[in-house]
Amino acid sequence: MGSDPLSGFRQDSRRRRELFERFSVSMGMARQPRRFDTGDFAHVIIRGNGRQDIFIDRRSRIRMMRLIHVASLRTKCEIHAVVFMTNHAHVLVQVGSGGLSKMMQEVTHRYAQYINKRRGTDGHVFQGRFNAYRCATDARLLNVLRYIHRNPVKHGAVAHPAEWEWSSYNNYVELPSPFPSRLVKTDFCLSLFGAGRGRIEAFNAFMGARADARWPHKRLRRKTRPSVSRQKTAAGPIWLPPLERAIEAFSRQHGVRAAELIGNSKERRLSRLRRRFSLDASRDGYSLQEIARALKRSRQSVFELVRQPCKS
Repeated sequence: MGSDPLSGFRQDSRRRRELFERFSVSMGMARQPRRFDTGDFAHVIIRGNGRQDIFIDRRSRIRMMRLIHVASLRTKCEIHAVVFMTNHAHVLVQVGSGGLSKMMQEVTHRYAQYINKRRGTDGHVFQGRFNAYRCATDARLLNVLRYIHRNPVKHGAVAHPAEWEWSSYNNYVELPSPFPSRLVKTDFCLSLFGAGRGRIEAFNAFMGARADARWPHKRLRRKTRPSVSRQKTAAGPIWLPPLERAIEAFSRQHGVRAAELIGNSKERRLSRLRRRFSLDASRDGYSLQEIARALKRSRQSVFELVRQPCKS
């Protein structure tokens, strides 16, 4: 037999997996599931097909909310933030043992059936499958949290996030919200702002930062990117966690101890986790020097870690 012409696409690389998935779909092959580990945070986006509205009234939003709640319970996923616009929705999910794909397939399939029945139509409701982006560090998680809650402001629907009813913003600031507390879990994200009543004030200050247009998953240019922990706004400095705290959160998500991640063990799984953490921290805007200091390694070793090819 000849060599497999698709073998190059099957390397353990996120970009190559995406290319292989697109090629597979175009050739009529089965789609590959979204790859998220249990404990990962994912920024999920669903959009209407052809930019059409996916919500038509309050009833339709309540149905979507209930479907997300039921599916999250089945898959043991946790919802940390959500906003329903008119033709799209954003959800911040911590992936459970049932998997992100299973949860979102259940939600989109059942909602499409519901909305088609109400409209008297029979066709695609959503623009392809959902999009999902991994939030591997506290810095990115907080940027996504802000992006989701300020989405209505970005689109000109309201002047302040609290004015948009169908957002979990009011869950965080303890105001009336259509999303029940058993659905939206606020404790983890609020814990990143400290303890006590002051954390809600810090959350409010962070949400008030004028960062509406910044897409949280875009890699910043090296020449213009500041250290995330030192970003400022006109209202003063914004607190964002140092990398040492991000290492602790990353370690918890992947079932290892922070001491193991920054230790000298050459175990294959730990090496892969170090590389993944370094890549994600670099994309968030941290310099190689900052990553090296947090991992207790030299800048050169982190540089080699980031540039080494992925292995299957």
